[in-house]
Amino acid sequence: MDPNVVVAIISVGGTLLGTIFGFGLTASYAWMQDARNKKFQAKNARMMISVELSYNIEQLKHYYKGLTQETSLGQTRTLAPQEIASVSTKFPLPTWSHKMWESQLEIVPSSLSYDEISRVHEFHVQLDTITAIQKEACRREEVRQQEASQLEREDLEVFDPTSVLARATLTTLTMLQLGERLQRIMEDLIQSENPVPNATGIAKQGKSRGHSKLPSRAAASP
Repeated sequence: MDPNVVVAIISVGGTLLGTIFGFGLTASYAWMQDARNKKFQAKNARMMISVELSYNIEQLKHYYKGLTQETSLGQTRTLAPQEIASVSTKFPLPTWSHKMWESQLEIVPSSLSYDEISRVHEFHVQLDTITAIQKEACRREEVRQQEASQLEREDLEVFDPTSVLARATLTTLTMLQLGERLQRIMEDLIQSENPVPNATGIAKQGKSRGHSKLPSRAAASP
């Protein structure tokens, strides 16, 4: 075979091998870079979700204290469930934050474990439940006050006192149930603490400070 042909074949082969090798290195680098980016995104998502949870927990603790404790003349007492429901109609409801959790939903599967995803989802659902209970308590409290006003009137001929008393009793019982459920949800969320400890230890720091133990709740509805 002509030596020039051999040289040409070797040259082309070397070029081809170099191209394949170079392509392999480029693809490998791109894959590694993509893996690093995904890992970085997952870490950041986890941190953001954890910070948001910590914020909501602090808001919840303040709300819980405002609803369940009353201080008068230097003495603090724990309110009964019915009182908790009534106080919730006057005490400012926290502004819960769901934005970080909702904005990271696409990469949540790669950022959190299945158990963490379930717990975080349930945490946000329960915050919305607290809001719903408070709104229902506001509606029931308005009705309760109207019924109490009717019972206090001297001219009961306008109303059927038996009917008014029955409705007032039912409203009182409903407020009791709302207060029990509200207290149970708040205590469960506070005691469970942050479902997502992140790499920077933000959630762990809050735990290490030591939260005051919640008082034992009154008998809750089943």
